[in-house]
Amino acid sequence: MTNHTRFTHGALPLKYLGVPLFKGKIKAFLFNDSISLIQNRLFSWNSSFLSYGGHLTLIKSVLCSLPVYSFQTLLPTKGVCLRIERILNKFFWNGSRSNSKIHWKNWKDYCGIKQEGGLGCKNMTDLARAFSWKLWYNLRSIDSLWANFMKVKYCGGKHPSLSFYSKGNSKVWQCIYLVKGMLEPLLTWGLGKGEIFF
Repeated sequence: MTNHTRFTHGALPLKYLGVPLFKGKIKAFLFNDSISLIQNRLFSWNSSFLSYGGHLTLIKSVLCSLPVYSFQTLLPTKGVCLRIERILNKFFWNGSRSNSKIHWKNWKDYCGIKQEGGLGCKNMTDLARAFSWKLWYNLRSIDSLWANFMKVKYCGGKHPSLSFYSKGNSKVWQCIYLVKGMLEPLLTWGLGKGEIFF
């Protein structure tokens, strides 16, 4: 089959379309490429002449968006989120220079909207969790090929709110299942044209 399809034989873990494929628990090393992407971007910048406002703009517009692709399919460990936030915090105070300065604030103090005292930065743990919420919302509200596949494979004809996680299920389903109890009570039905039947 490999001769006809031109696929190459590999061993797990490996990457497909930029996303790690693996077996077992989610490990921190699976996100090394995402972290390296942030670090390489920092090394390519000469931020010696940037103000703190310039650093903040780059963090919010560029750096915080780099791990988004992998976060949409894998829920990172707390250690990975903390490591990324430390890199961003260091860049905010030091720029891309190697010399160290005092960090007068923790990263969590930058997160949140400006009206609440934050600087508009993203908490990496909350960002990753939000993508799991988005997947659950898509599963429950959107009639798509992906949603239908997940319902058939993991819900077994039952309502998604009655589904459960079993050992051996995919990590994507695990991420969705972990937020089910939090989001399901928040879903409501809106009155429409009366074309929905139960």
